[in-house]
Amino acid sequence: MATETETTSPVETTQMDDFSDEFKALTLSGFSKRPDKGGSLGRPMPVLVNLYPVKLKNQNLLVHHYDVQILAAFSPKPGPARPAKDKSGAKGQSEERVRPVRENNLIWDQLSQQHNSLAPTLSKTAFDGRKNAFTPAKFPFETTQTFKVNLPSHSPGGRPREFDVKIAHAQTIDMSVLSDWINRRGGDLASQVATAIQAIDVLLRHDLFRKSNVISASQGRKFFDTANGMTPIGEGAHVLKGLFASIRPTVGGLVSNIDTVYSPYLIHGSLERVMFEATGRATGGRGGAPSGRGGNRGGRGGRGGGRGGYGGASGASGAPSGEAFNDREKRHLLWLFTGKKVRLTHRVSTREYTIAGFGQPANVQSFEVTEGPKPEKATAVQRAQAAAAGQRLPADAAAPSRKVTVAAYFKEKYNKTLQFPSLQVVQLSSREYVPIECLELLPIQGGIPPTRLSGEQAASMIKVAAKRPEDRQRLIDVERGNVGYNDNSRISSWGITVEQKMKQINGRVLPPPKVQYHPAGKVKEPSVGRGQWNLVDTKFVGVNKPLERWGVCCFESEQYLPRQALQGLLTKLVKQMKDRGMAVRNERPHITYGNADKTASVKDLARQIVNANPKKEPPQLMIFILRDPKDYDEVKITATMGLPVPVASQVLLGKNLRKEDRQLDQYFGNVCMKLNQKLFGSNWIIDARDLPKLTAKTLMLGADVTHPPAARGGEAIAPSVAAVVGTHGGSGQTYSTQVRTQQGRQEIISDLQSMCKALILKWKNANKGVLPENIIFFRDGVSEGQYGTVVENEVEALKKACREFDLSYKPKLTYVVCAKRHHVRFFATNDQNRDKSGNLPAGLVVDTDVVHPFIWDFYLQSQAGLVGTCRPTHYICLLDENGFTSDTMERLVNSLCYSFARATRSVSIVPVAYYADIVCTKARTYAYLDDSASSIGGSNTEAALSDPMFIQNKLDRGIETGHHFPGGWFM
Repeated sequence: MATETETTSPVETTQMDDFSDEFKALTLSGFSKRPDKGGSLGRPMPVLVNLYPVKLKNQNLLVHHYDVQILAAFSPKPGPARPAKDKSGAKGQSEERVRPVRENNLIWDQLSQQHNSLAPTLSKTAFDGRKNAFTPAKFPFETTQTFKVNLPSHSPGGRPREFDVKIAHAQTIDMSVLSDWINRRGGDLASQVATAIQAIDVLLRHDLFRKSNVISASQGRKFFDTANGMTPIGEGAHVLKGLFASIRPTVGGLVSNIDTVYSPYLIHGSLERVMFEATGRATGGRGGAPSGRGGNRGGRGGRGGGRGGYGGASGASGAPSGEAFNDREKRHLLWLFTGKKVRLTHRVSTREYTIAGFGQPANVQSFEVTEGPKPEKATAVQRAQAAAAGQRLPADAAAPSRKVTVAAYFKEKYNKTLQFPSLQVVQLSSREYVPIECLELLPIQGGIPPTRLSGEQAASMIKVAAKRPEDRQRLIDVERGNVGYNDNSRISSWGITVEQKMKQINGRVLPPPKVQYHPAGKVKEPSVGRGQWNLVDTKFVGVNKPLERWGVCCFESEQYLPRQALQGLLTKLVKQMKDRGMAVRNERPHITYGNADKTASVKDLARQIVNANPKKEPPQLMIFILRDPKDYDEVKITATMGLPVPVASQVLLGKNLRKEDRQLDQYFGNVCMKLNQKLFGSNWIIDARDLPKLTAKTLMLGADVTHPPAARGGEAIAPSVAAVVGTHGGSGQTYSTQVRTQQGRQEIISDLQSMCKALILKWKNANKGVLPENIIFFRDGVSEGQYGTVVENEVEALKKACREFDLSYKPKLTYVVCAKRHHVRFFATNDQNRDKSGNLPAGLVVDTDVVHPFIWDFYLQSQAGLVGTCRPTHYICLLDENGFTSDTMERLVNSLCYSFARATRSVSIVPVAYYADIVCTKARTYAYLDDSASSIGGSNTEAALSDPMFIQNKLDRGIETGHHFPGGWFM
């Protein structure tokens, strides 16, 4: 039954405030305009791109936008057999706040079945699963109307669930604004265009939500096949294969961006089995939780290798251990499972519950249960009569109750003897306690971030997801066919078609820059081909401070790696350092063997180095040889945060020291590149002629923010970590860093003004007191929806930092966003344009056809292919006061990608932004209470929450006594 809502006027167009920021950003035009029609430098090369042109037959189509509200009219109470509940707790969240998109879609789809008059309009309507509906045919009412919809009860025999679906006309969209806007006709059309783009995007995804065995993620941008696309990667996780789909406006018109995606998720089913696998108990092996950070961080070209592993209590051989989870396991499980949906298995119910945390073991956790009927309370009449007579009624008697453990309750209530009574019970969001073995984890709930994967999981995922370009291209074309755009009556009713083939466009391959080493070396300018070169016979261009005070702590057993053998390895390392031109005065460093207490072992080595030098100066360098990569964070945190002053350190894995001589020389050569930077040296420079607009008076800044996971289990959200890295001169090979903690999940850098002031001062001190005349700011990690806010706030903060030196000091600024989180991929049109990995050549740039209609942006694949399909970086210039052209900007960025100091190959993002990302990643281990954090790291969490300068102050310790932590400490 429908009810007409009385209104005095049509609903105004206020729903735009609720639209995705992404669509608003796609239409922004207030930034730097493209300075020309694109560059001309380089070798032309036709390429295919995974963008499919979208055509609208009737350019003047009118589409009606409706605001949708779905409210629960009746929420049935759970049945009498409820899980054990702690009555002291607060009520759970309301259904309105947690209803998933799939349930909203189910309610929406019932409209046509339960209200026949709506069926013709609904067959042409696209609904986003939240609150927006678009249709070219108006609903059969004027402004607003509410409809009743029923869904079956969660429990057998229960009352149906009732919902009110309120549909209100918001606005009418003239789709001609799209072509007017792209062709620069008309005035300010951004708001209308954002609505029009979203309407088409919702239309193309409407039926993807309803495919069988398909589950959506990432706000409906990704769709995963749960029937055929799952690959186990161990430790309670599997990888799901799916597709990404989104609409984008380009200078050539609207396109549909389709890509294959792979994401790691928890397996589903019996909760105890999933948790046992996640902690390593299911295999009867070592218990614990993945301790290291994930390993799939190699996509930028010089970076790779994962640190991971297991630690914790040992499980018994054979059957999984039923002992209570230890603290490390519990932290890991809380991180993985808090907020996940489960169902009960000890009784029939389809109701979903949310995991909030853990209680005590089932045979310990107790609660109050009532015994018998509760005594009746006095009625209002009885109370009035007693009051009139001046009498007092006895206090209402409470129902008799007793305490019982969860294990005993389940035996009494459900005749269920728990198999694992010593395991902690699960606490649900409604404060109910349920044994782990009585719960079933629902499928596909929130992916596992790659940084949380263990090394083994990351390696397994790479094997699944890293497809050669020709294979990925074929799979994308298959997905394009599977989406069924051209066979969809809903899409056809709008007059919209999507082309079947990828768009072919024009790209260019930029020439590589000249890489220059010290003139004293046998090779001064190595041949740079296919984005890489050789370190052999070169000498570093900037000599390090002479190395005198250093030592090695070996965490391999002395029996396995005897002192004499270790000294021989260090002799080879020293030889490599000297061959590269590094200054080494002490060729026999202190050697100690560490024990299980990693923190104490690091401190002991530092103490020995200090005691061995007459001036009692702190160490310049400490090297740690690890057997287990999970110990990485603990030794690094101790060296940086746990000593009187921070000390540069380098980790070597014992397994890498067992290489053959030739491979060992190459390995030590790579280590030397890091050591030289950590000792105030520089490795190589790029020929100045290949760096247009970058002069000796130019400061480059790179910035990034890394965010913590969402708050879990009622905990306070951890801080975000912001980092800015600045160069000391135009060559861009020596650096300084500034780090701050700030409000969790905030992208704008709160303290950017003071951070930039400090880095400008460092630049000034390194350049004889002269301030930079130009500043180029590369910003990593900004999503499309944040362009406007971030650039407005951060450019103003940078200008304020400059005015602190002098009110008249106004250097020319250029602000460029470096975006990696996108799904645009380029493919070769013939075999001649592929390298050995199947990818296009390093230096591919695209700045026409598929770029934004107004904003100055371009795609650059500066790196050579290694494994899988290369992802280009999307550069967006939001402010330019330095007068760049397309050619000068693209050449500068491409050349800078050859200056990454840790690898003799070009990387996929401009290094100063890459370094900021690395600093954020390292600094977060200093602030977060993580599974892999040492006691030092854990104790830092509270301080980092309360003091934004906490980490930076730790890095600056010793400055007053003349000790300076090297700017390249993060290498």
